[in-house]
Amino acid sequence: MAERFERFGAYEFDRVGETVTLDGTPVVLTGKEFALAYLFFANQHKPLSRGYLMEAVWKSMADLSTRTLDMHVSRIRTKLQLRSDNGFRLQTVFNYGYRLESC
Repeated sequence: MAERFERFGAYEFDRVGETVTLDGTPVVLTGKEFALAYLFFANQHKPLSRGYLMEAVWKSMADLSTRTLDMHVSRIRTKLQLRSDNGFRLQTVFNYGYRLESC
């Protein structure tokens, strides 16, 4: 059985409550943002394709624009402060998707 709480550096994910804290401070994410952020953290250092991310989070790619994914990624970067001083950065993988790297 998967753990309810998972810690990645300063980030703690509550998989049941779908909440995230950064250094103990709650970060407000939508359900889709939480699902996307958790995918990145659970798959650190692995490039994840746009298609995989859209299918995993939205369960369908039929009516979804890649711009929707890009907007969610942008919000996650901002809300979770994904930058080197917090230990992680979310990188774009050209013509493919995204990869979360630890710093």
